[in-house]
Amino acid sequence: MDIAALSMDISAVSTKQQAQFGILKMAMDLPKIASEVIIDEMQNMQKELESLLMPYLGQNIDMYA
Repeated sequence: MDIAALSMDISAVSTKQQAQFGILKMAMDLPKIASEVIIDEMQNMQKELESLLMPYLGQNIDMYA
């Protein structure tokens, strides 16, 4: 095998490894993103439930001079 063919093979393997690492990194980030979305939705749901159960809160302001 000549040097040029060997160089091309090494380059192809390196490119393939970089692509695999990129896909693996994206796969590792997915659970983190999903958990952040779930936490945000739960916080929004909690605020909505509070406003449904106690709609009178925040409607009146007591002012004293």
